[in-house]
Amino acid sequence: MKIGIIDDDTQFSQVIKHKIEENTCFSKSSIDVFNNDFKSLQLKDYDYLFIDILLMKDNGITIAKSIDNKNTRIIFMSSNETLVYDCFDIALYFFIRKTSYEDDLERLFIKIDKDQAENHKQYLVDKKNNQYINLKDIVYVQSHRNTCTFYTEDNEYVQYTTLKKCSEELCSNVAFYKIN
Repeated sequence: MKIGIIDDDTQFSQVIKHKIEENTCFSKSSIDVFNNDFKSLQLKDYDYLFIDILLMKDNGITIAKSIDNKNTRIIFMSSNETLVYDCFDIALYFFIRKTSYEDDLERLFIKIDKDQAENHKQYLVDKKNNQYINLKDIVYVQSHRNTCTFYTEDNEYVQYTTLKKCSEELCSNVAFYKIN
């Protein structure tokens, strides 16, 4: 996992980096800290970006809008709590108040843990060969007689089951919709 911290306050950015390194959900992550020259940053490969909104010569919201990766989770930071409303134009993942950063980071880490657990839920397609697919990868399921074909972006998986049995398990774990 790749994490970036963009803040002109070097002391605060090091505190945030240390807190991130302490947390287990970010183990084995590389963390880059940027304290100046924000215009030349290449940010599209980051999984999480912690961005201060009020930078000396730049605006964190403008930097976030320039990121060309829809999977990057943007976490804004600011000592001015009213700026949270300015962040809604962007796919904001979380907002950290610098005045309460320890509490906010704790809530963020809980949110990340839940999201990662949700993203790793799997469906057993083939019991004999222990073949699983991630629920988030399933695009749709098609039924024909006693087989269900699971379509992902890359593959098709066939399972001998009824659509009723299949949908009971899928709908209890993820928001799947049955179309007749």
